[in-house]
Amino acid sequence: MNFIYKQLLFCFLLIGCLSVYGQQPEENVVWQERDGKYFLADADGNALSSAVYDQFGDWLGDRAWVRNDQKFGIIGKQGQEMLPVVYENFILDFTESGLLAKQNGKWGFIDWKGGVVIPFQYDFVTDSYSNGLIGVNVGGESTDKSIRGGKWGFVNKKGRIICVPKYSYVGSDCQDDVIWVNAGGAIDAEGNVTGGKFGLVNAAGKEVAFLKYDDVAAARQAYRESLEKVRWKKNGTKFALYDKKTGKMVSKTYDKYWEWSGDRAIVSNNQKFGYIDKNGKEIVPVIYDDMKLKHTEEGILAKKDGKWGFVDWQGQPVLPFQYDVLSNILDNGLVAVNIGGQAVNNQGTIDGGLWGYIDIHGRVIAPVKYNYVGSRWTDGMVWVNLGGKINVGDNSVSGGKFGLIDTTGLEVVPVLFSGDQQAREALQKGLGNLFGIGDVIPDQVWDY
Repeated sequence: MNFIYKQLLFCFLLIGCLSVYGQQPEENVVWQERDGKYFLADADGNALSSAVYDQFGDWLGDRAWVRNDQKFGIIGKQGQEMLPVVYENFILDFTESGLLAKQNGKWGFIDWKGGVVIPFQYDFVTDSYSNGLIGVNVGGESTDKSIRGGKWGFVNKKGRIICVPKYSYVGSDCQDDVIWVNAGGAIDAEGNVTGGKFGLVNAAGKEVAFLKYDDVAAARQAYRESLEKVRWKKNGTKFALYDKKTGKMVSKTYDKYWEWSGDRAIVSNNQKFGYIDKNGKEIVPVIYDDMKLKHTEEGILAKKDGKWGFVDWQGQPVLPFQYDVLSNILDNGLVAVNIGGQAVNNQGTIDGGLWGYIDIHGRVIAPVKYNYVGSRWTDGMVWVNLGGKINVGDNSVSGGKFGLIDTTGLEVVPVLFSGDQQAREALQKGLGNLFGIGDVIPDQVWDY
């Protein structure tokens, strides 16, 4: 569980911003330099105030930070100091109420007159989360990758304490408008939190998932299920979908169901598979021999009568049920497909037939014409083979000729080489053909 806070980098990011001296707020207000100091002037170069600064930052609305002697303040576009240059740091995610500032080694919240809204009492703060909260820590110590010890709570950008510091650790990101919290855990050298119990806190500081889960994933799953209007319940020996409010069953019964992916889930009866939505409607009928869990808005890879194809959300074939073998879905969204081959051992080695590639949108990428294809894509390419033979012992392919295709199915290296490594070497050298080097291509000229 990564626990690297943006606040640890904040000072460095702030210093990085200080080099942006030339950015101008608007046409009639400019920064001018004199003797290594900067002052705000009108378009004619007349100083708007007598104040000068070592450095200044980008304008955020009508305000910008300025610095003198390692102290920070806020200036307005008329040259007036909205906050005096007395603070050690700022969190520049402010509202009309004010902003978080650091003074005498502690963080607090001040208004635009410099009045203290939340006392300077926190040792560390995070940047603001997407739900508007900011994590605050009392008693912690900084390491290279994390804050250790102390207790964490939350304030908001209006200067309200949302949750008093009481958690051992809090998350560095916000998903579904909630932040994970932990009590009793420990943090390792890489900033990962383990042990203790995890829960989730929303923008109001309420624990929407109580501190009882062993990891963040379990807490998030429970929270997402709590938001659903329906839930799965056992009905005899089967399962059905029920309306949580009325208790009414809204779907057929099924032998098994899978987790929701968006508003769809796979269900099965009698070893047949289909898809159901959260209204209990079968959007893809339960008639298929198998399905790939990953789907797209266009449809799903499904198996019927022993063959794989691609069907849309009405169950209509997009790619015919013609493929005997499908690989796993690769990280690039492609799937190797085979027609005519068969497994020759328990390890899933496929011999015979021809191979090609399709994608998970139901499109043919490379036609089924190769005797063998690779499964590992490198630099956006994979090897293909014509005329080779497979070694059942280690699944290696020898003989025939090798080439390379890219993710569009284009043969970027013709199928002419004795091995996939030779094909890759040819790609590196073969581009030299553009400059008159033709000896890397066996038996023929590589025609670009």
